[in-house]
Amino acid sequence: MKLSVIIVHYKVKEILFNCIDSILKSKTKVLFEIIVVDNDEKKIIEKELKKKFPLVKYIKSMENVGFGEGNNLGAKISQGEYLFFLNPDTIVFPNTIDNLVNFINKDKKVGVVAPLLLDKNNIPYEFQGTKKLTPFRAVFALSFLNKIFPNNPVSKKYWIKNWNKRRLKEVDVVPGTAFAIKKNIFERVNGFDKKFFLYFEEFDLCNRVKLLGFKIFINPGSCVIHFWGESSKTMDGLNKIFLNSRFYYFKKNFGYLKAFLLNIFLNINKKNALLTIILLSAAFLRFFKLPDLMMFIGDQGWFYLSARDILLTGNIPLVGITSSHTWLHQGPLWTYFLALVLKVSNFNPLSGACLTAFVGVVTVFLTYKICSKLFSERIGLIAAALYAFSPLVIIHSRMAYHTSLIPLFVLIFIYIFYEYLKGKYFIFPLIITVLGILYNLELATIVLSFIFFVLLIIRVLKKSTRIDELLSRKNIILTFISFFVVMLPVLIFDFSHGFPQTIKFLIWIPYRTIKVLSTGSGNIFQFDNSMLTFFSQYFQRLIFLPDNIISYLIFASSFVFASLKIIKEKTSLSIRLVFIFFFIPFLFFYFNKTPSEAYLPILFGQTIILVAVFFDWLIGLKILRITFVLFFLFILFANAILLVSKDFLMGTDGGYGPTYAKRFMIAKEIVKKANGKSYNIVGRGAGSNFESFTMNYQYLTWLLGNEPSKNAQNLKFVIYEDLKNIKLTEINSNRSRY
Repeated sequence: MKLSVIIVHYKVKEILFNCIDSILKSKTKVLFEIIVVDNDEKKIIEKELKKKFPLVKYIKSMENVGFGEGNNLGAKISQGEYLFFLNPDTIVFPNTIDNLVNFINKDKKVGVVAPLLLDKNNIPYEFQGTKKLTPFRAVFALSFLNKIFPNNPVSKKYWIKNWNKRRLKEVDVVPGTAFAIKKNIFERVNGFDKKFFLYFEEFDLCNRVKLLGFKIFINPGSCVIHFWGESSKTMDGLNKIFLNSRFYYFKKNFGYLKAFLLNIFLNINKKNALLTIILLSAAFLRFFKLPDLMMFIGDQGWFYLSARDILLTGNIPLVGITSSHTWLHQGPLWTYFLALVLKVSNFNPLSGACLTAFVGVVTVFLTYKICSKLFSERIGLIAAALYAFSPLVIIHSRMAYHTSLIPLFVLIFIYIFYEYLKGKYFIFPLIITVLGILYNLELATIVLSFIFFVLLIIRVLKKSTRIDELLSRKNIILTFISFFVVMLPVLIFDFSHGFPQTIKFLIWIPYRTIKVLSTGSGNIFQFDNSMLTFFSQYFQRLIFLPDNIISYLIFASSFVFASLKIIKEKTSLSIRLVFIFFFIPFLFFYFNKTPSEAYLPILFGQTIILVAVFFDWLIGLKILRITFVLFFLFILFANAILLVSKDFLMGTDGGYGPTYAKRFMIAKEIVKKANGKSYNIVGRGAGSNFESFTMNYQYLTWLLGNEPSKNAQNLKFVIYEDLKNIKLTEINSNRSRY
């Protein structure tokens, strides 16, 4: 036997049969055999193959072992002096096999020879055959550099560009589509490395053949038509397989470190480059001048003192700070998180803001990933960019506060609920866990739980949800465990305080709703100027800081576009879900008539996504694409420049009060003037009626070594704050000093 033709099959029966038929009709003179290795998980071609081509040898692999190992199986039973590895998505020209055998047979120095590959129009493919693939060549030939500079000398040499396809060409690597090799050489190099499931196996094989001193050629006297990608399009996860094989090739041939670094560089494409720029910008805007311009209000001080006491006294709080209704408390979860970072940082106040800033960057990335899953990668990039550059989002990310983590968990909740609605019922306990975390962070997130359970009941009544899977024993057990783990501190507190956080709260919600709806009789749907002003400022700070009208127009257009899209595309689950979880909480906050910025993080992600979907549509309009892209970039840069120039709205009119640096200086001044004596800190001005007003100063002075006394003292320091400045007054024995 002179030649063995080996073909690996995977779910391409008709294409395979056409390939075999072309071989049999090629008028080959040398004695040959055809071996088909069936890599398909379901072996369905054997009977028909043997009936149509009785002389073809058929091998079953135990599973889909990959292209290289499949060829190895064929080579083991082959009887030919030469092996001809051939993809099934090919058509062999007459005399091709004879020419290959004659060429490789007449020269002992030839180890491998490949035919010229043609497309379906019989035109030679531009790139076939390469130089040896090294890390240096990969940097210029396989990365984004090749797209930007396609004629760079390294790339041209690697791809062997513009060689005369009518002449014999010596190369370092031939395409794995079709090539002949002497069997004894194939055995000497131990065949294909089975760790290459698909892709790059021919690079590795040719490297080993060259190391033995043999030459490799492409012979245009032999031609094969290749229907590119037909044999692999039925396989799932090709991109992951490609990346794994590429990494393994460089690791095997050049070491792990080079492979690792090269893999990072080669993965930089247009999408990854944009995402990297977005994430770096997000990090810059969240960490820039954070030690000086961090927000540090009294309510934050409450959490810092509570977290401090956990570490110093072991006193673990069961609830957090009181809400606007003093009989209700926020959950304790943020206090626990804060205690962890204070422990690591030795009580540095900046550590809390570093945590929330980092979470803010993670949320940008998560926005990209979730929107890519729910919509498209382009919407993911647009949403991530809007979130990264949103002034209001940035400000909240720079604030170590219990509401700063809310956007992250709201996005996670929406995504896992989406997956649940797609039939992944086992996710239900995870949904309950995330809702419990959100409740711990801010009581107002209970509106999301309300929406979730209403939608769940509707689906159950419509029989869109399988009750048996939802109420499976495993699901019920995991749901109860999830709920009790997240809510355990609150439940313990409730048992000893008359259940204010659970039962009374759940009873109070409908009472509050009825009260709000009945207030003013028929006036509930009349415009409330204070709330309109509040939300107008919200949209401006969230979308486009320089101008209120443009911000409102962008949002209004996005809202209308989403509404029309929902009406038109009734099956669009993703946009409906985001719309519902924006619109209902928005109405809840509006009619509740409580203009508190603490509620807004619940809406951050949904608002950004709605705007991103609208911008994606605008950018998709080919006539005005460049205009809208430039407008979009203008929004991002204008937000960043204005926000940075205004010190992130710290210490400015209409901003968020004095900076951390100023407050720290006041704390230092208090400690210096007290000079070791006991003293009290007294607050004056807007907000001083709240107990937490001076708790930020209490924490800072403790950190500096002289915490204010809990008992009345003759020495008092009176602090008055406005949006820009802090005024400190010392009172001692009826004497005042400014």
